[in-house]
Amino acid sequence: YFILLTATGDMDSKVAAFDRGVDDFITKPFDYRELRSRIKAGMRIYHLNEALRRRQAIMDFDLNQAREYVRSQIPQPMKDSRAWIDFVYRPSHTLGGDMFHFDWIGNALRLFVLDVSGHGIGSSLLSVAAHQLLVGGRLEADPLEPVSVLKELNRAFPMEKQNRLFFTIWYGIYDFSARVLHYSSAGHPQGFIKRKNGSSEILKKGGIPVGMMRDYEYRNNELEIPEPFLLCLFTDGLYEYEAIPPDRNGSMDSFHKLLTVMPGSIDAPGHWGNTALQWIHTEALCLDPREDDLTLIIAEINQEGRSGS
Repeated sequence: YFILLTATGDMDSKVAAFDRGVDDFITKPFDYRELRSRIKAGMRIYHLNEALRRRQAIMDFDLNQAREYVRSQIPQPMKDSRAWIDFVYRPSHTLGGDMFHFDWIGNALRLFVLDVSGHGIGSSLLSVAAHQLLVGGRLEADPLEPVSVLKELNRAFPMEKQNRLFFTIWYGIYDFSARVLHYSSAGHPQGFIKRKNGSSEILKKGGIPVGMMRDYEYRNNELEIPEPFLLCLFTDGLYEYEAIPPDRNGSMDSFHKLLTVMPGSIDAPGHWGNTALQWIHTEALCLDPREDDLTLIIAEINQEGRSGS
């Protein structure tokens, strides 16, 4: 805290002093009682600022600990010969409301991605709670039945008990034995599939977000995919990238059209998926931060690969 003692009292000198970082000033001649009072006031301000800095340091430490915990829940990329999965994950703040997971359940591959409304700590807490319910073994539903899972989530997280927060989710199971993709969605952006022969398909729309309406009936979807394919899942943070704006009806058809011309072929495990991610980074995603969280998952499925589970 700087107090300037000066013989110059004109306005230009005062402004110049403040511009250079002076906090207060006294013009000569001065009364020592005034000087003592100004010093005491400066000390109070100094100690208040120090207390704020200490509190901010504690908050930053706690937020960083929470961020590291959230990131520890995110799976590592999968490099199985039957399932090559990698992703882009960019929270808009220290803590974000996006969460995703993929794992093996017997001979089936499970994938889900969810997006909590809002941003910051509250959204992150709900995303972690939903994630823990889904992967922590406490789910009172068959994890191989997407509709049952969404129904259980809707029962467990009504928005009136979650500070008016809700979340969207895409939940899918690919059965390698039957070569069928089972999936259900709650208000989440539609996924996208590209097959080995070059054809592409947008997955069906889902119901309302989780938590909005009790006893809502979600719909199960099935898609037979016997040949190798690429599955793309994402959250609506992708809408904010100017290179891939949503169409006026709010859909992501413009992004889907970009993916239809995406290069790459399934010649070796991971080649197509890795090429897809590199292409998306180069052609679609900017590096500057955005207001919303962003998650984008690329899964390359090859039924002919050897089991790695």
